[in-house]
Parts: sequence; C-alpha cells; structure tokens
Amino acid sequence: MLGTTGGAVLVCVNLLAIGVIGMLVGLLATLAMRKRWGGKVALIDLLTAIFAALLAGYTVSAVEAARGVWESRLGLIAILAIAAVLLIHAVRATRQSNPRT
Repeated sequence: MLGTTGGAVLVCVNLLAIGVIGMLVGLLATLAMRKRWGGKVALIDLLTAIFAALLAGYTVSAVEAARGVWESRLGLIAILAIAAVLLIHAVRATRQSNPRT
C-alpha cells in the first residue's frame, strides 16, 4: 500500500509532468497562432496547467467521493489542465487582435 510520503511524491511528480505538458501545449499554440513565446509565457503556461490540475483534482475527487466510486481520473485532470492552457492562449490572442481604442 502506498504511504503518505509516497502519495505526496506521486502527486508532485504528476503535477510537474502536467505542467511540462502544459508548457509544450502552450508552445504549440503560440506557434500555431504565430505569436511570441518566451520565458514569461512559459512560466504562465506551467503555472496555469498546475493550478488547473489542482482545481480539477479537488473537484473530480469531490464528485467521486459523493458518488462513492473511486477511480483514477488522471487523464481527465490532464485534459482539463491542457484545455485551461489553450483557453488562456485563445483569450490572449483575441485580446491582442482586437485592441480597445
């Protein structure tokens, strides 16, 4: 059985992996939109993916606890985190293409 320390390490590794995947998705999104991608945007992508994964994890686990069924939903959480990064890039592209005057 997995202990508390092992579980904490597993959560940190998964969050870091989702953050790196979020950065790569952000890079591909900026390349597709022909926008600039640098260190600041990469950090924003990383933190957005990690925050979205944490929020999705808590929400999904609350729903699973209410249902009384516990399954691994890591794929769902990763998809929601990636979708959050793509949403941020879509909003940023919309704001840059339609500046307020």
